[in-house]
Amino acid sequence: MVFQNKALGSFFNQEFIAFRITPTDEGWKKIREKFEIRGTPTVVLIKPDGEELDRINGFEGAEEFVDSVKEYLAGNNILATFQAQVEENPDDVEANFNLGEKYTSRWEDDKAYPYYAKTIELDPEDSKGHKTEASLRIAVYKIESRENPDPEPLKQFIASNSNQEFMFESYASLARYYQIKKENDTVMAVWEEILAKMPDSPNVMNEYALNVFSLKDESRYDKAKAQAEKALSSGDEEALFLGYYNLIRYHRLKEDNESALAMYAEGLQKVPTEAFFGYGYAAVALQEKMTGHYDRGIEMAKKAIEINDGVATYWDTLAGLYFERGDREEAIKAQQKTLELMPGNRAYQIKLDKYKGEEKK
Repeated sequence: MVFQNKALGSFFNQEFIAFRITPTDEGWKKIREKFEIRGTPTVVLIKPDGEELDRINGFEGAEEFVDSVKEYLAGNNILATFQAQVEENPDDVEANFNLGEKYTSRWEDDKAYPYYAKTIELDPEDSKGHKTEASLRIAVYKIESRENPDPEPLKQFIASNSNQEFMFESYASLARYYQIKKENDTVMAVWEEILAKMPDSPNVMNEYALNVFSLKDESRYDKAKAQAEKALSSGDEEALFLGYYNLIRYHRLKEDNESALAMYAEGLQKVPTEAFFGYGYAAVALQEKMTGHYDRGIEMAKKAIEINDGVATYWDTLAGLYFERGDREEAIKAQQKTLELMPGNRAYQIKLDKYKGEEKK
């Protein structure tokens, strides 16, 4: 568990502390039960007395995360506010919908469900414009139910909905349902169907490719590769990242490591904030013993570290490349950094001892 040791701000003259929950922490089960943690990553903001202020679920960019924390500390968009609005006006459409959305953002779909149902009940003519989204949320909740998942409401939603804003999410949820059931042919049928409906969506192109490569559906490899390449033309940063990621997967599955490295390099050039590409290039060069790429691998590992120097695996890969190239001193320095970041890690210590032993020879 990582505690932020300084107060993040104040609200009604009270200080707050944020902590991040990770599933490997000691006491994880107790914390998970106490705060009803539904998944990771989860960041919980609590008052000094242990009462929860609110939480942030999922990955957010640095700026978005800071903005969310500031909003919560200012008393804006917190769960208690939305709950109070419904308590004060139980038949208010906006209040019910907003509380449902808030629970959804917290991955608490079971708690969101009754407020979405109430939204539709109060406004059957959809004068407030929330009926479509509320219907989708209810359908997703039912198909993702742990006890008795029901795909029919989502299928009905898909059949009746023409709003592309919600089409991708509805098809993605349906595909996940069949993926859990290991009905891979049906999974791909779902993605084929949405690809036909939204042929110009970079999200659909990339998710189609991602599923093909994840399922190792060789009959669709070439089509998936073409979709990933098409997604790159959008210029959207997320589409670029996923497009290059998919192309790397394609070449790796084809055992074409030279082309995979070219995609790593191009990906970092196009999305220079993504350490994944620099690290990936270095890791493949090391793992596959591509000696002709060790120099470039070291350069790429360093670029990944420039983006984020707090990841031990980046330093470990850099150390490995230095060692394989014969730079024992640099290998030792890099490996020592891994132990600074992860003290007591046995695997890293064994490597450091190995590098030091070679140095003495």
